[in-house]
Amino acid sequence: MRIDGLITTSASDGTGGNAGGGSGGSIFIKTTNFTGYGELNVNGGNGADSSQLAGSGFGGVEDHFSACDLDFWEIDEAHVTRYANVRFYTPPAKSNVTVIIHRFLGDKTGLLHLQIDQLLFVEVVESMTNESIAPISYRLDAGSEIVFPARVYLIGIRSEFGGYHRYP
Repeated sequence: MRIDGLITTSASDGTGGNAGGGSGGSIFIKTTNFTGYGELNVNGGNGADSSQLAGSGFGGVEDHFSACDLDFWEIDEAHVTRYANVRFYTPPAKSNVTVIIHRFLGDKTGLLHLQIDQLLFVEVVESMTNESIAPISYRLDAGSEIVFPARVYLIGIRSEFGGYHRYP
């Protein structure tokens, strides 16, 4: 699947006193090949009045094709904002999944969730001392692993590290 345009879902804003916005829904893609320069956006609605309660969205990519060998994802740029949650699924026939994300953009509220037997490289360039200012949060389940650059600043507001994290 190649996306060079925009796939989006959006929720309504909350109405009435202190009503929270809608969740935004989901975009769920099953494919053996995912490429392009487009965007997947899942937008939660804004809270009503001064409640500041907003809905979140979920964006995910899943591989359920046991005939293919898709256990590696490389993403040039990921924008994770407005309390969105992003997960990568490990297909039943696979022992692990590796994800490389070269650049994160966010508003400190988005969350990337790693599950057991998943490995994430965050803005790491081999043989270079680099740094990352992480504008998102990370949730690592036991048995998952994340590799940060030599210097990292975690500014997300929802991080939970139950898995293993290391620096090159």
